[in-house]
Parts: sequence; C-alpha cells; structure tokens
Amino acid sequence: YMHMGSVEAMRWCPHEPRVLLTSGDDRRTVLWNAADGSYLTEHSLGGPLNDVQWHPTRPSVLSSSSFEGEIHVHAIHDFGPLV
Repeated sequence: YMHMGSVEAMRWCPHEPRVLLTSGDDRRTVLWNAADGSYLTEHSLGGPLNDVQWHPTRPSVLSSSSFEGEIHVHAIHDFGPLV
C-alpha cells in the first residue's frame, strides 16, 4: 500500500489527529492511521500529485492538486471502503 514513487505532500487531519493524508507522483492520495502506520484507503487520479489539503471545517472533505494545475475536491467516501 505504500507509495510507488516520491511522496510530494503530507497533511495531518485537523479533525482526527491520528489520520495522515499523503499524495505523490504515483498519482495516489492515501489515508493512513498514523497511530499504528496502517493503510486506511486511497484514491487514484490521472496525473502526478503535488499537494493535498483537508477542508478546514468539514472532516470528510479534502483536495488534491496535480503538477498540471488541476485541483480535485474529494469526499472520503469517494475513496472506497476503509480497510
């Protein structure tokens, strides 16, 4: 479940401090349980990603951006089931 390329961004969830969000040049945004290092779920996009952000007031909403300048807004349920 780890990234297959470089990790370009990491953000702690402001609403749940055990959850870490990462994105990388492997086109994946991944949610992790930082308390034990376990994989939770992921979402893949069309191109390499360079940043991720949590919504400041909505715990289930986040965004990711690509090197091509695209911005994607996601809800955690878009990622699929949590492992």
